[in-house]
Amino acid sequence: TLFRSETQPDHPEGRVSSLPDPVRVNLPIDAAGPFQVKHVVDGDTFELHPEVTLKYLEVGKPKSGMPKARMIRVLGVDAPELKKGAKKGASFSEEARDFTQKLIGGKDVWLCYGYQKTDKYHRELAIVYVADDRVDSHGSYLCLNLELIFAGFAYFYSPKPIPKDAHRTLIAAQYEARKADRHLWHHYTDFDAVVIAKRKCLHIPQCPSISNLLHVTEIKASEGFDKGLSMCRK
Repeated sequence: TLFRSETQPDHPEGRVSSLPDPVRVNLPIDAAGPFQVKHVVDGDTFELHPEVTLKYLEVGKPKSGMPKARMIRVLGVDAPELKKGAKKGASFSEEARDFTQKLIGGKDVWLCYGYQKTDKYHRELAIVYVADDRVDSHGSYLCLNLELIFAGFAYFYSPKPIPKDAHRTLIAAQYEARKADRHLWHHYTDFDAVVIAKRKCLHIPQCPSISNLLHVTEIKASEGFDKGLSMCRK
């Protein structure tokens, strides 16, 4: 499985916005890598160094085009958007980027893929693993996808199906982050939401995208989050 963990998240008794201990996991046998991280763009996107092989380095045979760097989008995760031009950055966007930078910046990572390898922007959609470099790690790994959500720096987001074990584990991590009131979930107050059959998003009752629909279901937003639904982006 993608998330065979040695330690599982606890159900925290307190409601504090603090970083939990990382969840150690085993590296899947089908993970591709290692690949070196070149640049962290934001909390859920980063760039790998190009894979330069001997065919690009043959003496006397210069190549017209070096391999392009690979852009990776963290699968099943939606971190807050950074400031872009005049557009203000979302809350915790810089903290999410810094968290990802600290966890994988400049390091080797390993990748596993779901049912869909790339998105419409040609970014690779991946489960991302990095070696746990703590003193007592004993050769364990950390999963960036899991850590971002568990720490409260990202929401679960899966507009397309992802492997069941990843789906289940990430939703459980989000539940723990919400119950512990971590970062994005700090001072969260539940609210009424609307869902439409076979769609994977929650809407506020006033959402314009559902104004002409008759068959909708009202639920609490927390119930939707615990089922893996995400808020409508319109």
